[in-house]
Amino acid sequence: MTKKEAYEFLYRLAEGIARMFGVNCETVVQEVIDSEVVTLAIFNGHVSGRQPMSQVGILGGILSNEDIDYEEFMTDVHNQLVIHPSGKKIKSSSFILSGKHYKYVLGINYDVSLLDKVETMLGSFLAFEGDLYATLQRESDNSMESILENSLKSVNYSAGKLKKEERIILLQVLKEQHFFDLQKSVPFLAEKLSVSKYTIYKDLKEITEMNEAV
Repeated sequence: MTKKEAYEFLYRLAEGIARMFGVNCETVVQEVIDSEVVTLAIFNGHVSGRQPMSQVGILGGILSNEDIDYEEFMTDVHNQLVIHPSGKKIKSSSFILSGKHYKYVLGINYDVSLLDKVETMLGSFLAFEGDLYATLQRESDNSMESILENSLKSVNYSAGKLKKEERIILLQVLKEQHFFDLQKSVPFLAEKLSVSKYTIYKDLKEITEMNEAV
């Protein structure tokens, strides 16, 4: 590939990438001449504020040409963070195309400042204080604990092993308090009364039959 062909290819490539990714994407074609890097063509140059024939790098002059050994440094570099002097946060990559009489650099610099702010905003927006199911379950447990405690006081019983007739009376009181409308109320009550879930279900069936017979 001749020098002219290489430049024309990089020019078209830089223009196409800039058009494809929009105004936040700066592309630049540079030539390394001895110890200097000269910008030959630039698209969306407002990202870094550079113009064609500029010798200012993406870092905005923070590094001088004397700071860089271009013979050693001239390799492809991908996805590097650049904090531009303007305050912009830029994602930068550069690709080298060299031949017998030329050495070109294709630079792609994307201003991610807005995306960075959006990421921060989304991080805050997507933060959760808890899991609703777990929260409701805790509240349900607290509600069941409170209803059971008050019901036991009303019949002058204590949680633990009750006689069947005492348990039936307690279950009737709990039913009037809509205790059994709460999720997992039967397992909760069975544990508190030291009986099986089957016993609670059997007692509830008996209470229903008694009420229907009245």
